[in-house]
Amino acid sequence: MDINGLYTPILQIFLIALRVGALWMTFPMLSQNNIPSTVKISAAIALSVGLHPLVEPALPAWSLALLPTLSEIIYFVARSSLS
Repeated sequence: MDINGLYTPILQIFLIALRVGALWMTFPMLSQNNIPSTVKISAAIALSVGLHPLVEPALPAWSLALLPTLSEIIYFVARSSLS
């Protein structure tokens, strides 16, 4: 198994989890304190893994050969949160 080939899907799932997690924190029932944070994070990651095949074409093609800079990540997060 090629470890370098896992970088791109893991980063893409992380980017999807950022969107899902931010959206879930705005829902009134999910933002309450009675739901543990580990459950929220686990559910966001599980949903991100499930959504990955659907949204993969719209994500940037970052890999180990083309590492994103901090400004590119901030730009991507800001652009996705505004749209």
